[in-house]
Order: sequence, then C-alpha cells, then structure tokens
Amino acid sequence: HQPDAARHQRQGALALGVKQALGLQLRLEPQKLLKPGALPGALPALHAAAGGDEDDPAGVQLLLKHRAKADARDPRGRSALHEAAFAGHPEIIGILLGAGADIHARDVDRRTPFLEAARGGRLPALQALIDHTQQSVNGWVRIKLYKGNVVVVARDSKTDSLFDPTIATFEDDAGA
Repeated sequence: HQPDAARHQRQGALALGVKQALGLQLRLEPQKLLKPGALPGALPALHAAAGGDEDDPAGVQLLLKHRAKADARDPRGRSALHEAAFAGHPEIIGILLGAGADIHARDVDRRTPFLEAARGGRLPALQALIDHTQQSVNGWVRIKLYKGNVVVVARDSKTDSLFDPTIATFEDDAGA
C-alpha cells in the first residue's frame, strides 16, 4: 500500500495525463474510455475525470451519458465520489449524486466521501455532501430543557426523514 499522499499524487498525475492524452477522445469517443483496461492502473475513466486537479463537470456528464457507472469502484473500493470529494469538486459531487452514486460508500480503508472531503480540507465539497443528505429532511422536534438535560418529548416528519437508521445508529457502526 502506498502512503495516501503518494497514491493521490499518482492518481492526480494519472488523471491529468489522461485528460491531456485522451482529452480529445473524451469528447469524440467517450464510450472507448468506458472499456476495461482503457486507462492504465485499472483506474476507471470516471474516477480520472472526477478526481483530477482540474474541475471537469462536462467530462463527467459525458461519461455518465455514455453509461459510465456512477458507483463503479476501483481495486481499492473507491468510487468517483470518493475522488471528487478528496479533490474538492462540489459540482462534480452533485452530478455523481444525481446519477445515483452512493454517498455512504466505504473503500477498503472504510473511508467515506465525507471523510475524504474532510481529509483533503475541501470544505465546499464537504458542504455539498452535507447539503445532499439534508434535501429530504423535514419535520419538527419538540424538546424539553431542564437542569442541563435535553429530552425529546415529541417529533414528527411527513416522510420519516428525521432519523435515517442507515446513517445514525446506536446499535453498531454498520451504517455510520
């Protein structure tokens, strides 16, 4: 296993090289980039487009249009959403989430896109991920404050979105 910084530097250089060498192909023949082995190192084309140093939402949309899988994983279990979060591309994050990428996906190191955005110090990317989780939250909670204690006395939601057991659980860390 390479150290994280070296791995991300290699992947960033690979993504940049892919964009320079295959930039025209991305625009003219994106379907060829979707074939296994089209890029060196078993890196899916969508990962390269999502995680490069340059923000390329048009390239990501083009690959998705040509049936790239929004939730495809590389050999380390990372998705394009992991790469976009670490690289700090909030617009690409929105595109990938809109295409069905799993916001709670974990790689082999058990890292989520949230953690990748935080590790990379990418606050706009982290905010884009948080905003996505809050899109369907509605309702209200009534609490009682007494001598430093907080007690939930009532709550209601039209869609039961106040609590999502796949995100927060007190039983185990299967969802969190």
